Order: sequence, then structure tokens, then C-alpha cells
Amino acid sequence: MEIYRPDDTLLLDVSVKDGSYSYNAIMDSHELVLMFALTQKIEIPLGSYCSFLGLTFYLKDSTDITILGERNFDYTVIFCRGIGSLRKYKARNREDGRLSFSMTATPREFIVFIVGNMNDRPVEQNAWVVGDCIISEQKTIEFDYAYVSDALQAIADAFKTEWEIDGYTIHLRKVEYNKSTPLALSFGKGNGFKTGVKRTNISEYKPVEILYIQGTNRNIDYSVYGNKTLLLPKSKSIKYDGVFFDGETGYDISRSRTYLTDAGGLYIYRDQTEKPFETYNEDSFDATEIYPARVGVLSSVECVDEEKYFWNITDESIPEALDYSLCRIAGETARIIFQSGRLSGREFEIEATSSKLSGYDHETRTFKLVPHEEDGQMMPGGAWYPEADDKYAVFGIQLPTAYICDDVSKTGASWDMFREVVRHFYSCEDFQYGFDGTLDGIWAKSHWTDALNVGGKCKIGSYVSFAYKDEDPVLIRIRGIKHFVNKPYKPVLELNNTTGGKLTSELRKIGEKDVAIEDSYSRSNENTRRSFRDAMQTQKLLQDSLLNFSKGITPITVRTMQAIVGDDSLQFIFTDSTFVTEIGEDISFDKETKKINITASYIRHETLGLEYVTNEYPVEKKMRWILDSYQSAALDVPAKIYYLYVKVSNTVTDGTDHGSIVLSETAIGMEEEAGFYHLLFALINSESDGDRSISVMSGYSEWSPGRFIIRKIQDKDANLVIDLVNRIIEAKNGAEIKGKLTIGSGSSGLDKFSEYEALVDSIELARLFIQYSVDGSTLWHDTFTSGDLYMRQKNGIAGEWSGAIRLVGIPGDPGQNGSYYTLEYAIGGLEVPTTGWQATAPTPTTGSPYVWLRTRLVTPPSTYGEWTYTKLSGLNGATGLDGKSIEFIFTRTTTATPPSTPTGENTDDFVPVGWSDDQQGVTSTNKYEWSSKRTKVAGTWGTYSAPAMWARYSSDGLPGSDADAQAAKDDIARALGYVSWDAMHNAIENGKTIIEGGHLRTELIEAYSILTSNLSTATSGQRITISKELNAIIMYDASGNIRARLGGDALGSVGTSGSTFACSSNGGSIQKYTSGWTSGVYSYGGSNLLATIQPAESNNSVHIPAIYFDIDITDIAGFSSEDEASITCKFYMGSSLIKSVNYNSNVDGWIHQIVIPALDTELAAISNELRVEFEYSFYVAPGYEGFSALLALTFAASTGSINYPYELTEFAGNGFRSMWASDMYFLVQYLSGANKIEQRVGNYGFRVSASGFEKTTNGGATWVAASL
Repeated sequence: MEIYRPDDTLLLDVSVKDGSYSYNAIMDSHELVLMFALTQKIEIPLGSYCSFLGLTFYLKDSTDITILGERNFDYTVIFCRGIGSLRKYKARNREDGRLSFSMTATPREFIVFIVGNMNDRPVEQNAWVVGDCIISEQKTIEFDYAYVSDALQAIADAFKTEWEIDGYTIHLRKVEYNKSTPLALSFGKGNGFKTGVKRTNISEYKPVEILYIQGTNRNIDYSVYGNKTLLLPKSKSIKYDGVFFDGETGYDISRSRTYLTDAGGLYIYRDQTEKPFETYNEDSFDATEIYPARVGVLSSVECVDEEKYFWNITDESIPEALDYSLCRIAGETARIIFQSGRLSGREFEIEATSSKLSGYDHETRTFKLVPHEEDGQMMPGGAWYPEADDKYAVFGIQLPTAYICDDVSKTGASWDMFREVVRHFYSCEDFQYGFDGTLDGIWAKSHWTDALNVGGKCKIGSYVSFAYKDEDPVLIRIRGIKHFVNKPYKPVLELNNTTGGKLTSELRKIGEKDVAIEDSYSRSNENTRRSFRDAMQTQKLLQDSLLNFSKGITPITVRTMQAIVGDDSLQFIFTDSTFVTEIGEDISFDKETKKINITASYIRHETLGLEYVTNEYPVEKKMRWILDSYQSAALDVPAKIYYLYVKVSNTVTDGTDHGSIVLSETAIGMEEEAGFYHLLFALINSESDGDRSISVMSGYSEWSPGRFIIRKIQDKDANLVIDLVNRIIEAKNGAEIKGKLTIGSGSSGLDKFSEYEALVDSIELARLFIQYSVDGSTLWHDTFTSGDLYMRQKNGIAGEWSGAIRLVGIPGDPGQNGSYYTLEYAIGGLEVPTTGWQATAPTPTTGSPYVWLRTRLVTPPSTYGEWTYTKLSGLNGATGLDGKSIEFIFTRTTTATPPSTPTGENTDDFVPVGWSDDQQGVTSTNKYEWSSKRTKVAGTWGTYSAPAMWARYSSDGLPGSDADAQAAKDDIARALGYVSWDAMHNAIENGKTIIEGGHLRTELIEAYSILTSNLSTATSGQRITISKELNAIIMYDASGNIRARLGGDALGSVGTSGSTFACSSNGGSIQKYTSGWTSGVYSYGGSNLLATIQPAESNNSVHIPAIYFDIDITDIAGFSSEDEASITCKFYMGSSLIKSVNYNSNVDGWIHQIVIPALDTELAAISNELRVEFEYSFYVAPGYEGFSALLALTFAASTGSINYPYELTEFAGNGFRSMWASDMYFLVQYLSGANKIEQRVGNYGFRVSASGFEKTTNGGATWVAASL
């Protein structure tokens, strides 16, 4: 086995042990485990790799090494591929880098997220790609500091499918291969499997025949829908083949199964004509992630007030029939949750009043977001804001019926849930079992590559047709494969018919705890619906209760040092019969009888009749009454709400008089009835889910910065209650108290538990006692001391002692001396030295340039092994000679006569006059390009060589036929609904848009012919363009410089740098507008010539550097700071738009600099105009009508020079030219009467023309005849 370093050099070539193997399983790491031995320790760097069965495996973790001796090292090295790379990196939110976040997406969008996370790491070299993905509805998945590998598994689990990594391609779908052409296997000679095939049933799994569904309560209004959770389509059927549904492309009716729903929409089952019930086994499926929703895409956003964080978002694609303002659910808060972008996973309330959803305008399709603080940041705002193209969904609303269930089109959330459940049910109807077996190596090798293709079908996910004797074969997948490296044709196969890498059922997603403890969204949603409704009713009752308070305040925030909740008149408490000890009230609502029940008690008032409030008043000074038990009549009108009063005497207050309970639909004043007090005891809310919320009004609560005083704390359903009066914590219906509890000594109350006595016994029985002794029979003691040789032990106080156990061992025999290696060094030549061996390494000499090492094994006392010799190192060789340097120069001519040999100077990069160090390229005028070279030896440049032809202009080809092109154009026109190309062209001329918007974005265009004036792979940087105007194909480098050109015209001449241009100064002013204005907006336009640019040569690429201008807007007579003005400038070179800018201003004398970017283009040797078109708009504020103004647009003068780029390769109609500098090029050019091939480097060049062979030594200034 060859092992290579990360830099592709060979590290080791080793023979591995027979135990070495590779193992691959569905949704698991593909590993290659190599075990081998070396005589020396070698570190195998991370990233090293090796190949097995055509696959490459990489070392991701450190190597296990067992040292058995100084020259015996055992290695176990684990190489892997696939998921191993994903285990290195954390999954991050690609928008903001968060490690803890949620994401709502489709399967493909999730895999794009995984691939993006991998390609974000530079070391992965952008190698990962998205493979096949199942089609399913969006799901929300939480990622909490997960590795990318764990995130991928979570995605597969959420969509109840599998993942596969093939090289660098990540798939999300069931791993299946060769299902229609499975490998036929049985056991016995010639049948594939060796004997000993083992079948294992997955005992804890039972095939399901009836599958119940738990739907969501999101966006479900019970009062409208008629059910609290989403139901399946009722009494409907659907067909599914395991991959596709009926009606989908790829649907296979031969593998199809039919599934039905019951009349209540609660469960699904198989069509009884296909598979009748046998066991009636039931199971359940959690489908709460599917809910009625519309995922919209923002068309625009608006920051209304940045300081107040007010943002509006608009989705112009919202259908007319979907008016969100009509979808409000009473008592719930409508909110938007963003599905993508910077705010992905964040939710915002939509502005609303108590009666309507005021924050949605259906006419403009605009939502108003309510800002809030999250993670210490006000949102939206700062780095957290919405953008166009962000996706979102609205919650807390009741969508139209079509979004819930449309049986005609089989769409809506109910049908989405039906399909998701069927996908899951399909794989849960059969018994699950597995086989393990080893292939017959001889049989497998003989059929490895023949028609059976054993080698190609021995892969995870591939199907096997497994048969036993005369039984029908079973179609079953390969789940895992183990190949032994030294026996690759004898793999061990793991077969089973389960989905994914786990063998146990994954149906049971709804445990008992899930009923009581719902997901976090459901909890917050339910709590808001019930508590807010009850709170609003309580508020209304209190406002009408005739207490001494104003109606109420509704501030956004309250900042105070103390809040006291309660009223002086309601400060009464419930006590025991002594009126001293407070015990708390006992009031409840019986959901069965619909009656209020109150236990008899005693009441003491803390404030009535007292001059001032203090704890110093004795009990007998306070008003006291006896309260009889009470049971109300049945409160059988669910919508009614009630006041509950304690009616007591205001004259007999010594604790002897009996009070009573009064239940009233209206408020009663405290002293409204003579002789009695009506003490407001509680408020009874209307029914919700068959129950009534009771708000006790007696007593008070105080909230100050360092303290919160309250009598009782409970959750909305009273599953967890903390009664501070009676010092009781009550948890029921699955409520739990978690965390660290410290119980004071003597106060634990453990002895009150029924299990306490058994617990004490268990502790005693678990206790282990140990004693020690010198002789194992006498003087036993509890603490070990020096000289003790024995011990004994027992369990529990009543346990029996064990026999004596030897604790200290008997001294062993003296050890033997071990073998060792001895090392000696000597110096010599290429042959092993015969003398001069010593214990330390000597220094090599000229006569003996190498250091030698010899080793041998010595076994005491006198056994010596053979010497082993190794040549270690030698002296450094002599310093090498300096190399040569070469320079080329180039020049062009109009004839084939070679230029004169140029004359050089002894300086680097010297370029003679008339020559350049880059190829210029041939043109229709300069048809010949010549090159000359010189060589630098020992620091001195030699003379230039005679000019040689580098390139010449080529002749035009023969005229072609446009019949095929015209036919293709007509085909395109007919495909778009026109009779011919000319008919479509006329439609375009008359204003018809063939492609809406004139802009087509797509991944792939397949066409017989594409006709266009311009085509480019990018708008800037590295790109290839096809230009009709330039009649050329042009290639640019990463910096945007032209590096290659294929043109249909003749080669142009090689220009020189320094052609100048000048921009016009004083660009002029827009007209002066006089009085007569009214309030409003005015716009005026104009144009201005900025520069005239005339290159020295035609048909050549040129570089125009950036040009800088100043715009000066001068407002005169009548403008103020309230007036706003804007200017739009568009810059053109000829008819080509270079840049467009827009600026706003409301200040006189405003100056702004505009930069026209550098430009690489081609210009004719004529006057090329650089001009600007502008439009100036200004606003006249009310109160300023009738004034006049002068609006000036001024451009400062600017000069510059254009450059002809070198390092350019050109193919033209009459030749070819490749240049590296102006004096270094190769030219092949055809010019009438002056054809030539020319090359030049610096002053030296050579060319072939009609004049014969010519050379130049002076940079092309002159060419003379040359001989070869």
C-alpha cells in the first residue's frame, strides 16, 4: 500500500497486515484502517492519502503507534473520505456568522447551506457541490453550535431521508442503486454467499397499519376552522410509488401504493383492496412543522424613521384575494418571521390595534414592522435590516381556505401534510430485518467485472435479490460493506430493509412528554392567546369595579422605583380560626359542573377602621368575620364574566358574624348597601376550552428594585404553583422542578417519603467494609499499615467477611539483560569504509566526503549480530555557474523588408527607438511584426540579433453563406409566435418587447442559433466578450486588461503612448429661470462635450485613464435650505454609456467630484467624443413662489493621455500578432504587396517578406538583407 504526503510525494510503500480493512455504511464515515509494522518511527502528516479500490482516502486524525521495541513499531492508521471533512467545521449562519440559529428552508436550500459552509473554508478550495435532493415542504431546523456533519444529519432526520457524500458531492435522498437490476445472491457454492449468513429481526419494531397524525395549531383559528389543529383532507386518497406521487414526472404505477384518510382527517391507512388489515397496529406522526402559510418575497423596503427604527416592507406579489388585514385572529398577535437575509429567523409584530391589523395596507401590499430589542440591539436597525428579495412568512393569522385545504387542486397545508405522512408511511409497513454475510471470494472475483458486475454492485445502497432455496427472493439494500485490503474480493455485506443508518423505528416522534411540553413556538403562542384574552377581560372588569382608581394608562414603557398592585379596601386575608395565621384562599371552578366552589374560612381585614396602617395593631383591633363555604349555580353561559364579592357586616366586626359570597354580573360599590361591606374578592373570566380563569383581587403585590412581594406565583394552567403563604410548591401534569436545590440540615423531610426506609437499607447494603492483617488470620484492623500483606471485605454491617485476600505480592525473580543495538560511524567514499569506525560521527573531508553508519544487534553476554551499513551524508558540491538572461524587442513595418538590426546598451530593459518590449500586433497597415533578441552573459549584454519576422497580417477568407443563419433566425421567430425573423424584427421596431423587461436570467439556454450584437461572460474583471461593433472576440485578465483579441478586420498598427486629450473647462450652465413659479418640482436637461480623443492609430485597443470632474451647482436668488435639488449625469464615449451617477443637494455652492472610470476600448483614428447628458430637478417649497434662480453646471479642465496596451495577442483578418512589449513581438501579416513574417526582441529582429530574409539591429529603424 502506497501512502503519499499532502504534496503528492511518496511517503511509504508498506505491506499491510491481513486485519486491514475498509468499511462504509449508509450515513456513516467511509474509513480505511491500515495496520502495519516499521523498523523506525515515522510521523505521517495529516492530509496524507492513499488509494484502495479506486477511491482516495485522507488522514484526518493522528496515528496510533504501539512501540514494541527500538526497531519494532506497530501502526494503526485510519484514513477516511466523505463525512470526515464535515466533522472539522462548525455550521455557521452564512448571513451573520451566528453559531446558534434556526433556519427555514426546502431540502435543496439546506444542502446549498451545507455546501456553502464547506466552500467558505479556503482549504476546501471551493470543491463541494450540491447533488440530488428530495422535493418536500419547508421545515424549520435549529442549529446550536453544531458541526457541519451534525447539521447534515439533522437535516436528513428532519426530512426523514438519508444523505450521501460522493467525493465532494452531497446528496439528500434515499441511498438507492440497482433496484431494477439487483445482484442475485443466495448461500452455497456458486451462489455468492458463503455459509453462515445470519438474519436478524428488529424485534422492537412492529409494522404499522394505521398512522395517526398530530397537526399544527399555527395560523389556525378555531372559531373559523372548527378544529384546534390542522387536519388531513377528509376521506381522500393519494397514490405514491416510494419516490413520486401520481401526476409527478417519473411516477411508476407498477410500484405504486394507494393511501386513504379517514372521514375525520385524523389518520391514514392503506387501500384495503391492496393490503387488508391484519394486526391493526397503530402509531403516530408529528406533522406540526407543516402549517398554512405563504412564503413571500420582498419587492422593496423603506426605512421610515431611522432613529425610531420604523421600517416598512412591501411584497407586490401578494395576490388580490389574500388581504392580510382580513386574516386577523382575535386575541392573537400577527407577526412576520423572516426566512432569509440578515433577519433570517427573527420575528416582528405587525402594527395593530385591539380590533384590527392596522399595519397592513392591501392597496400597496405593505407591512409596518413593530421594532423591538433583541440580543441588546434594537431591530430592525444597524446591521439588522430587511432587504429586497428577502423571504418571509406571516403567523398568528387565519389564511383563506385555499391555503389550508383545496381538494380540487390537491393543494394547501392539509395536502402537504398528507404527502409528507405518506412518504414516511411507505417505509413503515413491512417487517424490518437484516442479513450479515461474507461473499465467496472465488465466486466474487470471477464475476467482479463480467455481466454480473459484482464489483459495481457491491456498494452501499445497492439492492440485492436474496433468496433461500425455493422461497421467493427478497429485495433488500446493502447497508454496510467491509472490504479486507489483502482480500478485496471477499467483502462482508450488511443487508437490511430499514431507512437510514439506524435499525430502530423513528416513528415515535410524539412521546408522552410531548403532549405536556410542546415546542417553544407553541408554548408562547398558546400563552399569548389565553393570558392576554383573560388579562383584557380582567382590565375591563377592574375599570368598571367602582374602586378608587382612574380608568388606566397605556404607556409603551414604565420606569419607576416602586409599583404597588392592590387597593386599601381589599387588604383582607384568609386565616385559621384564631384569625392569626394566614392560610390563603381556597377557590376553584369545577369544569364538569360549571360551578364556583369556596371553602369555609375566616377573614381578617388589615386596613378598614384603622387610623393608620401598621403591624403594631393587635388582632382584636382589626375587623374579622367568619366566611361560610359557598357553591355557585352552574355558570352555563360561557361568554359571561362575573364579579365575586365577600359580603360582611360593617357593624359586627369582632369575628362572630358570618359573611357570605355574592356573585354579580355588574360591579357593586363597597358601601353601596347600608350595613354591609362588599369586598371585591375575585374576578371570574369567561370560559376558554371549558375552563374559567379566576383572578383573586384581595391582598397586594409590591415590586421595588431589590424586592418582589407576592402571595402566589403560578403558570397559566396551574401546573406549577408556588404558594408563598402556605410555603408550598406544587408540580403536577408532568411539570418538573429542575436545577440545583440546597436543602438545609434538619429540614429536608426525607423521612416523610414512603421510600425513605428502603433507601436507608439500600445504602447500608451498598456500603463496603475493608480490614487489613499481617498474616491473614489475626489482628484485623481498619487502616492499612506498613507490613500488612492481606485484606478482607464485606457488604453492609450485617454482611459476612470474605476470606483473606493477598494484598502485597511475593517478590519476583531477577530480570534478564535485554538485547540492544550498537552504532559506529566512519568517513569514506562511495564504498563501505574498512577502517576508522568510531562511536561519534567524524567530519567528512575532500578525500572522504561521505559519513557512514553501521549498526548491529548485541545479545548479552557475547552474541553479536551482523553489521548493517548505511551512507548518511556528504560534502556540498561546487557552486554552480551563473545562467544567461534573454530579452526580446519588437517592431512593425508596412512591407516585408526586415528592419535594420537595432543597437543596444549595456543596461537591463533597454528598448531602442522604434522598437518596443511588447508585441504590438499586425494591422491592415502595419502588416509585419519583427523580433530581435539579445543575451546577457556574466553581467554583459550582447548585441541584438538580426530582426526575424514574428507575425504577419493574414488575408481575408472567402465569403460565406448566410442561409443557415437566416433559417435559424426564422425558427426562433416562429417559436415566439411570429411568421418570420423579419416580422418579429418589425414588431421590435414598433416597440414590441419580445422578452419582458429585455433582460433574461437563467442557468442554461439551449438554442440552435443565438443572434446578438454583444455577448460577455461578465461585466468587469476577467471575462470574454463578443462585440458586433468591434467585430471581435476579446479576452480580459483579472484586472480588466485586454490580453487577447480575435477580430474580423485587419490588424492595426502598434500605437505609442502619449496621445493626449483635453476636457472642456467651464461646462456651461443650465438656463436661468425667471419668476412665476408655483410650489412643485421642476426638471431641466442638457448635454455637454467634455473631451475629444483622437488616437494616433486605428483599430487598436487603447487604455484611457480615469478622468476627474467637479460639478458646481450655484443657486441664486430665491432658494433656501428647504429647497431640494438633484442632478443625474450620464457619461458616453460615442454611443456607449460609461457611467451614470445621481446626487442630491439643498445647499448653495455645492461641489462634488465625479470620477469617470478607466476604460479599455477600441477607438478609430478620428475625433471620438466624450460627453455628458444631465437632468437637473429642484423643488420649490410653499411660500417661495415667484423667485428666480441660476443653476450652473461647471466642469474643470482635465488632460490625460491614452496608452496602447501591450502583452496582447491578436488574430485578425489579415494576420496574427503576439506582443510582450513594444519591442518584443511576433507578427504574421498579409498586406497587398508587403506580406511578411516578423519577430523582434529589443533592437534585434528578423523577418521574411517578398524582399527575402532581413534583419534589424537598431530596433527596426532599418532592415538589411540577411543570410541564413
